[in-house]
Amino acid sequence: MFKKSNNPDIAVLEKSYRGRTFSVSHLKVLKIENARFCVWCHEGKLNHGNQRWCSEECVSSGLAWANPQSEHGLHILLVKQNFKCLHCNFDYLPYVEKALSYLNRNHPTVDKAKIRNQISALLMKVMKRNIPRDKAPEVDHIIPISKGGQAIGLDNVGILCYSCHKMKTKVDNSGPRKKK
Repeated sequence: MFKKSNNPDIAVLEKSYRGRTFSVSHLKVLKIENARFCVWCHEGKLNHGNQRWCSEECVSSGLAWANPQSEHGLHILLVKQNFKCLHCNFDYLPYVEKALSYLNRNHPTVDKAKIRNQISALLMKVMKRNIPRDKAPEVDHIIPISKGGQAIGLDNVGILCYSCHKMKTKVDNSGPRKKK
């Protein structure tokens, strides 16, 4: 699942960064005396010179935070929203289960009991292939960036189906924009 960051630079970036994505390679490893710590959580001690992350959970959380439109972000947001579109409540769970059964046939090591907490990027890609185009899950900025909404991070984004996202974007693009 999503692990909150203890890196103070993250909070600063969320308030000031205006781009739609952020390269996590720009985050710096915390160095205290001779010890190096994870770029995301600042807690996990790093063992070798080019290591930047202490765990897969930190990698996944960092990638989802930096680019919510990625499979990592889609996964975390779907779990957070109970696998439903924010507007029309279209249920994605049957598609996730279908993708999971496909993966179980081809990759028997995937654990079915963990479906609500651990869905891999591969599972999200398989799931997206089976959904009708007008119901495909899309990441939407709740408060549009053009109107002052947070650009990166997972606090200002949610999953909408394609048709709901199209309608909401039409409404969002009307009216005045926030001056820079």
